[in-house]
Amino acid sequence: MRLVDIALILLSLVFLALTYVTSNVEPVSIGEAEDGKLVEFTGVCVYSSDGFSILTDGKFSVPVFSDLKLRKVYKVIGVYRRNGIKPRKIEDGKIELEEYEGAYWVDYYPSLLTPKKIKLKFGLSGVEEGELVRVRGIFFGSKLVPVEYYVVGNLTSPKDGYPFKFRGVVLYGGNPGIIFWKNRSVKVYLKDNQTLIPGRVVEVFGITRITGKIIVYTSRLRYLGSANVSEKPNVGEIAEGECRIIQKLENRVKLECLDLPLSNVTGRVGDKIKFRALKRFSDYLCLNCTLYPRENLGNMICNPEAGKAGKVSGVVENVKEVRGRIIAQVRNGNCRILLKIKPDIRIEIGDKVEAFGVFSTYYKKPILIVEGEEDICLNSCCR
Repeated sequence: MRLVDIALILLSLVFLALTYVTSNVEPVSIGEAEDGKLVEFTGVCVYSSDGFSILTDGKFSVPVFSDLKLRKVYKVIGVYRRNGIKPRKIEDGKIELEEYEGAYWVDYYPSLLTPKKIKLKFGLSGVEEGELVRVRGIFFGSKLVPVEYYVVGNLTSPKDGYPFKFRGVVLYGGNPGIIFWKNRSVKVYLKDNQTLIPGRVVEVFGITRITGKIIVYTSRLRYLGSANVSEKPNVGEIAEGECRIIQKLENRVKLECLDLPLSNVTGRVGDKIKFRALKRFSDYLCLNCTLYPRENLGNMICNPEAGKAGKVSGVVENVKEVRGRIIAQVRNGNCRILLKIKPDIRIEIGDKVEAFGVFSTYYKKPILIVEGEEDICLNSCCR
Protein backbone atom coordinates (compact mmCIF):
# COMPACT_ATOMS: atom_id res chain seq x y z
CA MET A 1 0.00 0.00 0.00
CA ARG A 2 1.39 3.34 -0.91
CA LEU A 3 2.14 5.98 1.69
CA VAL A 4 -0.27 8.38 0.00
CA ASP A 5 -3.16 5.91 0.36
CA ILE A 6 -2.31 5.33 4.02
CA ALA A 7 -2.30 9.09 4.65
CA LEU A 8 -5.72 9.53 3.01
CA ILE A 9 -7.18 6.71 5.10
CA LEU A 10 -5.83 8.28 8.29
CA LEU A 11 -7.23 11.69 7.39
CA SER A 12 -10.63 10.14 6.72
CA LEU A 13 -10.59 8.45 10.10
CA VAL A 14 -9.65 11.73 11.79
CA PHE A 15 -12.48 13.58 10.01
CA LEU A 16 -15.00 10.92 11.04
CA ALA A 17 -13.78 11.13 14.61
CA LEU A 18 -14.09 14.92 14.65
CA THR A 19 -17.56 14.70 13.15
CA TYR A 20 -18.63 12.28 15.85
CA VAL A 21 -17.19 14.49 18.57
CA THR A 22 -18.79 17.70 17.25
CA SER A 23 -22.16 16.02 16.70
CA ASN A 24 -22.28 15.24 20.39
CA VAL A 25 -21.25 18.75 21.47
CA GLU A 26 -24.00 20.53 23.43
CA PRO A 27 -24.89 23.85 21.79
CA VAL A 28 -24.33 26.97 23.86
CA SER A 29 -26.68 29.93 24.29
CA ILE A 30 -26.34 32.97 22.08
CA GLY A 31 -24.91 34.91 24.99
CA GLU A 32 -21.90 32.55 25.03
CA ALA A 33 -21.51 32.40 21.26
CA GLU A 34 -18.09 32.56 19.66
CA ASP A 35 -17.16 32.14 16.04
CA GLY A 36 -17.24 28.46 15.11
CA LYS A 37 -19.20 27.34 18.15
CA LEU A 38 -22.40 25.36 18.01
CA VAL A 39 -25.27 27.54 19.29
CA GLU A 40 -28.97 27.24 19.95
CA PHE A 41 -31.39 30.15 19.68
CA THR A 42 -35.17 30.49 19.82
CA GLY A 43 -36.87 33.59 18.53
CA VAL A 44 -39.49 35.18 16.32
CA CYS A 45 -38.71 35.83 12.67
CA VAL A 46 -38.91 39.57 12.07
CA TYR A 47 -37.16 39.76 8.68
CA SER A 48 -36.67 37.33 5.81
CA SER A 49 -35.26 37.82 2.31
CA ASP A 50 -32.98 35.94 -0.10
CA GLY A 51 -31.62 33.30 2.25
CA PHE A 52 -31.24 35.72 5.16
CA SER A 53 -33.50 36.11 8.17
CA ILE A 54 -33.45 37.76 11.57
CA LEU A 55 -34.77 36.16 14.76
CA THR A 56 -35.38 38.00 18.03
CA ASP A 57 -36.27 36.91 21.54
CA GLY A 58 -36.81 40.49 22.72
CA LYS A 59 -33.29 40.74 24.12
CA PHE A 60 -31.07 39.45 21.33
CA SER A 61 -31.58 39.77 17.58
CA VAL A 62 -29.59 37.24 15.54
CA PRO A 63 -29.17 36.77 11.77
CA VAL A 64 -29.88 33.28 10.45
CA PHE A 65 -28.61 32.26 7.02
CA SER A 66 -31.86 30.72 5.80
CA ASP A 67 -35.30 31.69 4.46
CA LEU A 68 -37.79 31.70 7.36
CA LYS A 69 -41.44 32.68 7.66
CA LEU A 70 -42.22 36.07 9.20
CA ARG A 71 -43.84 36.22 12.68
CA LYS A 72 -43.24 32.52 13.31
CA VAL A 73 -41.30 31.19 16.32
CA TYR A 74 -38.26 29.03 15.45
CA LYS A 75 -35.71 27.05 17.37
CA VAL A 76 -32.40 27.06 15.45
CA ILE A 77 -29.27 25.00 16.12
CA GLY A 78 -26.20 25.80 14.08
CA VAL A 79 -22.66 27.13 13.87
CA TYR A 80 -22.06 30.71 14.82
CA ARG A 81 -20.35 32.44 11.88
CA ARG A 82 -19.83 36.14 11.18
CA ASN A 83 -22.19 37.17 14.01
CA GLY A 84 -24.92 34.96 12.58
CA ILE A 85 -26.04 31.34 12.66
CA LYS A 86 -25.42 28.89 9.84
CA PRO A 87 -28.22 26.48 10.70
CA ARG A 88 -27.94 22.71 10.96
CA LYS A 89 -31.39 22.19 12.42
CA ILE A 90 -34.53 24.38 12.30
CA GLU A 91 -37.78 23.50 14.03
CA ASP A 92 -40.82 25.14 15.54
CA GLY A 93 -40.03 26.86 18.79
CA LYS A 94 -41.76 28.13 21.90
CA ILE A 95 -41.09 31.45 23.51
CA GLU A 96 -42.72 33.61 26.19
CA LEU A 97 -44.79 36.31 24.52
CA GLU A 98 -46.14 39.60 25.83
CA GLU A 99 -49.89 40.18 25.58
CA TYR A 100 -51.72 43.47 24.93
CA GLU A 101 -55.34 44.39 24.24
CA GLY A 102 -56.35 47.53 22.43
CA ALA A 103 -57.87 49.05 19.31
CA TYR A 104 -56.22 48.43 15.97
CA TRP A 105 -55.24 51.64 14.23
CA VAL A 106 -53.33 52.61 11.09
CA ASP A 107 -52.10 56.10 10.28
CA TYR A 108 -48.48 56.33 9.19
CA TYR A 109 -47.91 52.81 10.50
CA PRO A 110 -50.02 50.06 12.12
CA SER A 111 -50.43 50.37 15.86
CA LEU A 112 -52.37 49.19 18.89
CA LEU A 113 -54.08 51.83 21.05
CA THR A 114 -54.29 50.74 24.68
CA PRO A 115 -54.83 53.86 24.79
CA LYS A 116 -51.04 54.26 24.84
CA LYS A 117 -49.86 53.84 21.27
CA ILE A 118 -47.88 50.66 20.62
CA LYS A 119 -46.26 50.51 17.19
CA LEU A 120 -46.65 47.21 15.37
CA LYS A 121 -43.94 45.77 13.16
CA PHE A 122 -46.58 44.30 10.85
CA GLY A 123 -50.21 45.04 10.08
CA LEU A 124 -52.97 42.71 11.27
CA SER A 125 -54.57 40.93 8.35
CA GLY A 126 -58.36 40.61 8.54
CA VAL A 127 -58.73 43.23 11.30
CA GLU A 128 -60.68 46.45 10.67
CA GLU A 129 -59.47 49.77 12.02
CA GLY A 130 -61.04 50.50 15.38
CA GLU A 131 -61.73 46.87 16.26
CA LEU A 132 -60.60 45.70 19.69
CA VAL A 133 -57.96 43.01 19.34
CA ARG A 134 -55.79 40.94 21.67
CA VAL A 135 -52.21 40.60 20.45
CA ARG A 136 -49.43 38.31 21.70
CA GLY A 137 -45.96 39.09 20.49
CA ILE A 138 -42.47 40.28 21.21
CA PHE A 139 -40.71 43.61 20.82
CA PHE A 140 -38.14 44.20 18.10
CA GLY A 141 -36.69 47.58 18.95
CA SER A 142 -39.62 49.95 19.58
CA LYS A 143 -42.15 47.85 17.66
CA LEU A 144 -44.22 44.89 18.75
CA VAL A 145 -44.03 41.89 16.43
CA PRO A 146 -47.50 40.26 16.45
CA VAL A 147 -47.24 36.46 16.58
CA GLU A 148 -50.83 35.64 17.57
CA TYR A 149 -53.93 37.84 17.61
CA TYR A 150 -57.71 37.67 17.55
CA VAL A 151 -60.56 40.18 17.42
CA VAL A 152 -62.35 40.90 20.71
CA GLY A 153 -65.12 43.14 19.31
CA ASN A 154 -65.94 46.83 18.95
CA LEU A 155 -66.47 49.68 21.40
CA THR A 156 -70.14 50.50 21.97
CA SER A 157 -69.40 53.97 23.35
CA PRO A 158 -66.50 56.40 22.93
CA LYS A 159 -63.48 55.91 25.16
CA ASP A 160 -60.64 58.35 25.76
CA GLY A 161 -57.70 57.64 23.49
CA TYR A 162 -59.52 55.05 21.38
CA PRO A 163 -61.00 55.29 17.88
CA PHE A 164 -64.76 55.51 17.55
CA LYS A 165 -67.30 56.03 14.77
CA PHE A 166 -69.87 58.80 15.29
CA ARG A 167 -72.94 59.35 13.14
CA GLY A 168 -74.92 62.55 13.58
CA VAL A 169 -76.20 65.85 12.22
CA VAL A 170 -73.84 68.79 11.75
CA LEU A 171 -75.06 71.60 14.04
CA TYR A 172 -72.13 73.98 13.53
CA GLY A 173 -70.14 73.85 10.32
CA GLY A 174 -66.49 74.56 9.61
CA ASN A 175 -63.36 72.98 11.00
CA PRO A 176 -63.62 72.29 13.84
CA GLY A 177 -67.36 71.78 13.69
CA ILE A 178 -69.96 70.24 16.01
CA ILE A 179 -72.25 67.28 15.36
CA PHE A 180 -75.25 66.08 17.35
CA TRP A 181 -74.76 62.47 18.47
CA LYS A 182 -77.08 60.67 20.92
CA ASN A 183 -78.28 63.93 22.55
CA ARG A 184 -74.70 65.14 22.97
CA SER A 185 -72.51 67.52 21.02
CA VAL A 186 -69.24 66.21 19.60
CA LYS A 187 -66.51 68.59 18.52
CA VAL A 188 -64.99 67.38 15.25
CA TYR A 189 -61.53 68.22 13.95
CA LEU A 190 -60.96 67.35 10.29
CA LYS A 191 -57.79 66.86 8.28
CA ASP A 192 -56.79 67.93 4.77
CA ASN A 193 -58.67 71.26 4.90
CA GLN A 194 -62.06 69.53 4.98
CA THR A 195 -65.09 71.30 6.42
CA LEU A 196 -68.47 70.32 7.85
CA ILE A 197 -71.74 71.54 6.32
CA PRO A 198 -74.62 72.38 8.72
CA GLY A 199 -77.77 70.31 8.35
CA ARG A 200 -76.00 67.34 6.79
CA VAL A 201 -75.84 63.85 8.31
CA VAL A 202 -72.24 62.65 8.58
CA GLU A 203 -70.24 59.69 9.78
CA VAL A 204 -66.87 60.57 11.29
CA PHE A 205 -64.26 58.07 12.41
CA GLY A 206 -61.22 58.98 14.45
CA ILE A 207 -59.43 59.13 17.78
CA THR A 208 -61.63 60.32 20.66
CA ARG A 209 -60.62 62.59 23.51
CA ILE A 210 -62.97 62.93 26.47
CA THR A 211 -62.37 65.81 28.88
CA GLY A 212 -65.92 66.40 30.00
CA LYS A 213 -66.57 67.25 26.36
CA ILE A 214 -66.23 64.76 23.51
CA ILE A 215 -63.68 65.60 20.83
CA VAL A 216 -62.83 63.47 17.80
CA TYR A 217 -59.80 63.89 15.55
CA THR A 218 -61.21 62.55 12.33
CA SER A 219 -59.46 60.08 10.08
CA ARG A 220 -62.41 59.49 7.75
CA LEU A 221 -65.51 61.56 6.91
CA ARG A 222 -68.62 60.47 4.99
CA TYR A 223 -71.69 62.53 4.10
CA LEU A 224 -74.88 60.46 4.36
CA GLY A 225 -77.62 62.93 3.42
CA SER A 226 -79.65 65.69 5.07
CA ALA A 227 -81.28 65.96 8.49
CA ASN A 228 -84.94 64.96 8.87
CA VAL A 229 -87.68 67.53 8.36
CA SER A 230 -90.23 67.64 11.20
CA GLU A 231 -93.33 69.68 12.05
CA LYS A 232 -92.20 69.73 15.69
CA PRO A 233 -88.43 69.46 15.35
CA ASN A 234 -86.05 68.33 18.03
CA VAL A 235 -82.38 69.30 18.08
CA GLY A 236 -80.75 68.07 14.88
CA GLU A 237 -83.98 68.20 12.84
CA ILE A 238 -85.13 70.71 10.24
CA ALA A 239 -88.14 73.03 10.44
CA GLU A 240 -89.85 74.47 7.38
CA GLY A 241 -92.47 77.22 7.25
CA GLU A 242 -93.10 80.94 6.97
CA CYS A 243 -94.11 83.61 9.48
CA ARG A 244 -93.19 87.11 10.62
CA ILE A 245 -90.43 88.59 12.73
CA ILE A 246 -91.61 89.66 16.18
CA GLN A 247 -88.25 90.73 17.64
CA LYS A 248 -84.81 91.78 16.42
CA LEU A 249 -81.85 90.53 18.42
CA GLU A 250 -78.15 91.30 18.05
CA ASN A 251 -77.40 88.83 15.26
CA ARG A 252 -80.67 86.93 14.87
CA VAL A 253 -84.45 87.37 14.98
CA LYS A 254 -87.45 85.83 16.74
CA LEU A 255 -90.37 84.59 14.69
CA GLU A 256 -94.03 84.10 15.60
CA CYS A 257 -93.92 80.39 14.83
CA LEU A 258 -90.57 79.24 16.26
CA ASP A 259 -89.77 78.51 19.90
CA LEU A 260 -86.14 79.66 19.55
CA PRO A 261 -84.46 82.57 17.72
CA LEU A 262 -83.49 82.21 14.06
CA SER A 263 -79.81 82.82 13.24
CA ASN A 264 -78.05 83.66 9.99
CA VAL A 265 -80.77 86.07 8.85
CA THR A 266 -81.66 89.74 9.40
CA GLY A 267 -84.87 91.71 9.02
CA ARG A 268 -87.33 94.09 10.68
CA VAL A 269 -90.31 93.46 12.93
CA GLY A 270 -93.21 92.52 10.66
CA ASP A 271 -91.08 91.20 7.79
CA LYS A 272 -92.13 87.71 6.71
CA ILE A 273 -89.56 84.94 6.37
CA LYS A 274 -89.98 81.70 4.48
CA PHE A 275 -87.46 79.41 6.09
CA ARG A 276 -85.77 76.03 6.09
CA ALA A 277 -83.86 75.96 9.38
CA LEU A 278 -81.92 73.51 11.53
CA LYS A 279 -82.83 73.33 15.21
CA ARG A 280 -79.83 73.58 17.54
CA PHE A 281 -79.57 73.78 21.32
CA SER A 282 -80.33 77.50 21.65
CA ASP A 283 -81.48 78.61 18.20
CA TYR A 284 -82.48 77.67 14.67
CA LEU A 285 -79.87 78.05 11.94
CA CYS A 286 -81.28 79.38 8.69
CA LEU A 287 -80.22 77.01 5.90
CA ASN A 288 -82.37 78.60 3.21
CA CYS A 289 -84.45 81.71 3.90
CA THR A 290 -86.39 84.20 1.79
CA LEU A 291 -87.45 87.56 3.27
CA TYR A 292 -90.66 89.36 2.26
CA PRO A 293 -90.74 93.05 3.34
CA ARG A 294 -93.43 94.17 5.78
CA GLU A 295 -94.65 97.00 3.59
CA ASN A 296 -97.25 94.71 2.00
CA LEU A 297 -98.99 94.24 5.36
CA GLY A 298 -102.55 95.54 5.57
CA ASN A 299 -103.86 97.68 8.41
CA MET A 300 -104.71 95.32 11.29
CA ILE A 301 -106.20 97.87 13.69
CA CYS A 302 -109.57 96.15 13.52
CA ASN A 303 -108.31 92.56 13.87
CA PRO A 304 -105.27 92.41 16.18
CA GLU A 305 -104.06 89.00 17.34
CA ALA A 306 -101.95 88.77 20.51
CA GLY A 307 -98.45 87.43 19.92
CA LYS A 308 -98.54 88.19 16.20
CA ALA A 309 -96.64 90.86 14.31
CA GLY A 310 -98.74 93.46 12.52
CA LYS A 311 -99.23 97.01 11.22
CA VAL A 312 -101.51 99.73 12.55
CA SER A 313 -102.43 102.92 10.70
CA GLY A 314 -104.58 105.72 12.06
CA VAL A 315 -104.81 109.06 13.84
CA VAL A 316 -103.59 109.69 17.38
CA GLU A 317 -106.47 110.51 19.73
CA ASN A 318 -104.75 110.48 23.10
CA VAL A 319 -101.18 110.35 24.50
CA LYS A 320 -99.94 109.67 28.04
CA GLU A 321 -96.79 108.45 29.75
CA VAL A 322 -96.94 105.29 31.89
CA ARG A 323 -93.88 104.01 33.75
CA GLY A 324 -91.38 105.44 31.29
CA ARG A 325 -93.23 104.44 28.11
CA ILE A 326 -95.63 106.40 25.92
CA ILE A 327 -99.15 104.98 25.53
CA ALA A 328 -100.99 106.43 22.56
CA GLN A 329 -104.54 105.67 21.44
CA VAL A 330 -105.01 105.44 17.68
CA ARG A 331 -108.28 105.39 15.75
CA ASN A 332 -109.13 104.35 12.23
CA GLY A 333 -112.81 104.46 11.41
CA ASN A 334 -114.66 102.69 14.18
CA CYS A 335 -111.58 100.74 15.36
CA ARG A 336 -109.25 101.84 18.12
CA ILE A 337 -106.02 100.42 19.54
CA LEU A 338 -103.25 101.43 21.93
CA LEU A 339 -99.61 101.89 20.92
CA LYS A 340 -96.75 101.38 23.38
CA ILE A 341 -93.81 103.50 22.27
CA LYS A 342 -90.39 104.41 23.64
CA PRO A 343 -90.31 107.92 25.23
CA ASP A 344 -87.71 109.32 22.82
CA ILE A 345 -90.28 109.16 19.99
CA ARG A 346 -92.23 112.46 19.96
CA ILE A 347 -95.88 111.78 19.18
CA GLU A 348 -98.82 114.20 19.54
CA ILE A 349 -102.60 114.16 19.29
CA GLY A 350 -103.67 114.50 15.68
CA ASP A 351 -100.57 112.88 14.23
CA LYS A 352 -101.10 110.38 11.44
CA VAL A 353 -99.25 107.25 12.41
CA GLU A 354 -98.17 104.00 10.77
CA ALA A 355 -96.52 101.54 13.15
CA PHE A 356 -95.14 97.99 13.07
CA GLY A 357 -94.89 95.84 16.16
CA VAL A 358 -96.26 92.89 18.08
CA PHE A 359 -99.82 92.75 19.37
CA SER A 360 -100.48 92.15 23.07
CA THR A 361 -103.03 93.22 25.70
CA TYR A 362 -103.05 96.10 28.20
CA TYR A 363 -105.74 95.88 30.88
CA LYS A 364 -107.62 93.54 28.53
CA LYS A 365 -107.38 96.06 25.71
CA PRO A 366 -105.42 95.32 22.51
CA ILE A 367 -102.08 97.09 22.22
CA LEU A 368 -99.30 97.18 19.64
CA ILE A 369 -95.82 97.22 21.19
CA VAL A 370 -93.43 99.23 19.01
CA GLU A 371 -89.75 98.70 19.74
CA GLY A 372 -87.66 100.99 17.52
CA GLU A 373 -87.77 104.31 15.70
CA GLU A 374 -87.56 102.44 12.40
CA ASP A 375 -90.88 100.77 13.25
CA ILE A 376 -93.01 103.92 13.34
CA CYS A 377 -93.82 106.65 10.84
CA LEU A 378 -95.51 109.94 11.78
CA ASN A 379 -97.31 112.16 9.28
CA SER A 380 -95.89 110.14 6.38
CA CYS A 381 -92.34 110.93 7.45
CA CYS A 382 -90.50 107.79 8.61
CA ARG A 383 -87.97 108.35 11.33
